[in-house]
Amino acid sequence: MNTTKLNLTFFTVVFATLFLFFSTNNFSNPSGKDWKVPGIAKKIKNPIPSTQLSIKLGEKIYAQSCVICHGESGIGDGPAGKYLGKKVTDLTSKLVQSQKDGVLYYKITRGRAPMPAFNTILKDKERWAVINYVRSLKSK
Repeated sequence: MNTTKLNLTFFTVVFATLFLFFSTNNFSNPSGKDWKVPGIAKKIKNPIPSTQLSIKLGEKIYAQSCVICHGESGIGDGPAGKYLGKKVTDLTSKLVQSQKDGVLYYKITRGRAPMPAFNTILKDKERWAVINYVRSLKSK
């Protein structure tokens, strides 16, 4: 891939991320240490088995939608992360990995500033596949 095409791709991704951020209603849920999640979310089970196929799908979606902030390895070092005004969550951390799948699904679905809500961006199956991929990050 030539430099011009790579730069255009990078700026397109950054623009799309910023557009999604500012076009979602995330400002009503201000950032803070605790992300309040309804108790019912903790009981939701992932309907997509964690297979190589679902993990691969999750990895592809993660690369398109999440890597810009969370970074390639999920530690929160993506290229746009430094411009968000707060530390990006390390998806490999015990804090994240210890959360129930339903909690992660709720967070991905609803979003919270500066993370966009993915309920209108990704299908249910895609969000669950991303969770399967995020679970695979802990062993890398």
